[in-house]
Amino acid sequence: MKTNQLLGFAAATTMLFLSLAAGQTKVPPAAGQPKASPASAPASAPAAGGAQKVMTTAEVDALIDKDGKTTPAWWNQVPLNYPKTLDLTWNQGVKGPQANLGSYLWSTIQPNPAKWKEGIRLMHHVLTVVANDQQKVARTADTLGMMYCNFVQDYARAAFWYRQADNQTGLAKCYFRLGDAKQAKTLLANASSSDTDAILLCIEMGEYDLAIRLSDQLGQSRPQRGYMLSGDAARKAGRYPVAMSYYQKASQTTSDNWLKKFADQAKVALQTLKVFENYDPARLKDGTYSGSCNGYRGPVDVRVVIAQKKIQSVTVVQHKEDGFFYNIASGTIIKAIVDRQNVRGIDAVAGATLTSGAIINATAKALSATTP
Repeated sequence: MKTNQLLGFAAATTMLFLSLAAGQTKVPPAAGQPKASPASAPASAPAAGGAQKVMTTAEVDALIDKDGKTTPAWWNQVPLNYPKTLDLTWNQGVKGPQANLGSYLWSTIQPNPAKWKEGIRLMHHVLTVVANDQQKVARTADTLGMMYCNFVQDYARAAFWYRQADNQTGLAKCYFRLGDAKQAKTLLANASSSDTDAILLCIEMGEYDLAIRLSDQLGQSRPQRGYMLSGDAARKAGRYPVAMSYYQKASQTTSDNWLKKFADQAKVALQTLKVFENYDPARLKDGTYSGSCNGYRGPVDVRVVIAQKKIQSVTVVQHKEDGFFYNIASGTIIKAIVDRQNVRGIDAVAGATLTSGAIINATAKALSATTP
């Protein structure tokens, strides 16, 4: 979006949300925007393992346009609440979580699900403050896209804001979650190998060849990261010998502390690959089983309870992961495993790949002890 368009959009959207917050239901006519429709509930995501509704691009575009210009149903129940000492202009010169906006989001909003909706309201308010600064509007819009997507799974509103921020991968994720895989694939056509979120989305969409091509390119410079992703793509595709080869490449020794985390996960993935390949629920033995795999901060320990040959529960009993990453990963991953009764086909969560990968691999390690 061009500078003047983005700034004009920000001004119009600012007027919209101020009017809605004041109890009005229409966009002020001077804003140059169409009338806003009544606030609606977020589009629901498909249940884990369930069928996803297919929508055309025109249908998704209409939903994004409609929902993006209205407040969510919960809007009036959530206060605008933030420290009065907080600088709302993304000023990097101020320090501390009570003054620096980025620090406040990281330390107070993101780790605390009870404050996630407050965070969304705050970012809408920030738009009114930075409305004349293109770079800050784009950053705020991108943050809103992330929040609507990850915090409340409101993919239509997330897409609306990702579009303003020109975040093609975020936008593709929303189109896919809303049922338009074709448009999502189009948006990913020019994805970079450095965009690991795009690679993860390709894996989730079943675009395994594209995912492996991109992650192989990444693996040339960062083998532990790139080949771990290639292994995950091959594993989900059922290409287990190929996955084994990639995990072996990814597990090579490195002095880089960050890449070492992926090498450690690759070693556990190698140990548990047979669980993915040969998993048979009918062969499960009742009991309580434990598994562990290193995440971002350290070991993630899980307990799996099997009863009547079914996975009754998966519980993370100990971890040191950052609150935000753990929160967006654990609920999604654990629910998917229990719903599907399987670790096969479970996708790592973009933005929390080490944490979600640790939960998946630790669960697989626990399950490896349940079968003969």
